[in-house]
Amino acid sequence: MNKRLLHNTRQWANGQHGSVSVLSIPSVAHLLLPMVVKSYGDLHPEVEIQVHDHADPQLRLLMQSGEGDFAIFSNAQKGDSFKNLPILKDRLRWVGCSSAPLAQQPQIHLKDLQRQQFIVMRRGAIRDMVNPLLDKIQSPVPLIEVDQQSTLVGMIAAGLGMTFLPSLSCQSSTHTQTTHRALDFGDFHRAIQISRSTARDLMPCARAFLRLFIAQLQAGHFQLQEGVELLTLREPEVEEFLT
Repeated sequence: MNKRLLHNTRQWANGQHGSVSVLSIPSVAHLLLPMVVKSYGDLHPEVEIQVHDHADPQLRLLMQSGEGDFAIFSNAQKGDSFKNLPILKDRLRWVGCSSAPLAQQPQIHLKDLQRQQFIVMRRGAIRDMVNPLLDKIQSPVPLIEVDQQSTLVGMIAAGLGMTFLPSLSCQSSTHTQTTHRALDFGDFHRAIQISRSTARDLMPCARAFLRLFIAQLQAGHFQLQEGVELLTLREPEVEEFLT
């Protein structure tokens, strides 16, 4: 029994047993996590992996209540009780119907957006990101507001208007009748960060999962959409975040 207990303890310490609970915004969960989950599962088949994909506000509430080993979302948690590791810069892009005149341009200029019909999320992190751009455009046409991103994309595909989405969201919300273009003005973006609570140490399984995720990012294993910039991470930064 002692030998078995020692063996199990060693496996736990090496990240071979246990569980990993990941909190993530949907676009990252859709585009980046599947490859990591598969690779990690192949290496550690005894480890249980849970992915909770929610919008930013829900993820913050979950983190504050002590859920999850770490979270991947935009705009870092503030305060000394959290550690943050920026991994991506995700720029806003114009999204419109593929048959719209602006869709024929390689880039979208500020003057192109005057007096256009915009469809936007009613609230949430993406709306907060889009608001400064709407203020800059100052279109007199009233907004159409929706609650779900799928509704937003459906309305764009139907030709009812145009919108702005982060590049990762454009990539994960593909629709054959929509397209997206870069903006040639301003620097409207969100920082995608890994965040964890300093109130507890990362368990070996979670640390190994993050190590693999960061290694795959830095090695260029993901086909990142135009508008998504990979931030270079130094080993001391990663180690300081993990410990």
